Amino acid sequence: MKWLAALLLVGAGIAHADIKLEFVEKTIPAYPAELRQAAITGSVRVGFNVHADGTVSDVNIIQSSEPAFIDAALVAVRQWRFKPWRVSADNPAMINVQNDLIFRLNDKQELWESYERAGLILMTCKQFNDEVAQYREDDPARSLSDMKTTLLSIRMISLATEDGITSYKKSLASTASFEKALPQIIERCQTYPGLDFVDIWPAALRERLAQKR
Repeated sequence: MKWLAALLLVGAGIAHADIKLEFVEKTIPAYPAELRQAAITGSVRVGFNVHADGTVSDVNIIQSSEPAFIDAALVAVRQWRFKPWRVSADNPAMINVQNDLIFRLNDKQELWESYERAGLILMTCKQFNDEVAQYREDDPARSLSDMKTTLLSIRMISLATEDGITSYKKSLASTASFEKALPQIIERCQTYPGLDFVDIWPAALRERLAQKR
């Protein structure tokens, strides 16, 4: 599964007289593993000083949608280098810049997630029951936590966003809510095999699945 950390520059076009910041070396932040696995997107606003020799100093975090993005942003920005400029009465030896780092999925991943989500919505309880029976064929008491549809369901409701940002805390809460509801979902699907699988879900989980991505 491929993930990308996408960078959006906000302040690097700010000019002082003849100064226009141009990258000489741009390090892309690494996507934190725990957020990558949970499909968490987000952003970090960083502030820093750029010196006339192109080096960067005093990197600080102004705002971050998730704490786990902070270290990745700091490590990357501290390695940035810009085109040097000549210091003069109009061109200071140092300027302050703010930039937004945007962490998001690549387009192919988003398309695949749309395909998976559609398959989940179209699944019937009978199909779910058949998967459960096959999964528990050798062990009737086997937990369904690692079953394919369980993992997919949790991932899809965890991807719901607010203003383009996926909340890590709300993602964990959605996971806990689905796992708590799973025994009742299994029971109802066995009772009503003709219903659609997601129609059996509690209303709050269905709303998470329906939220715009």
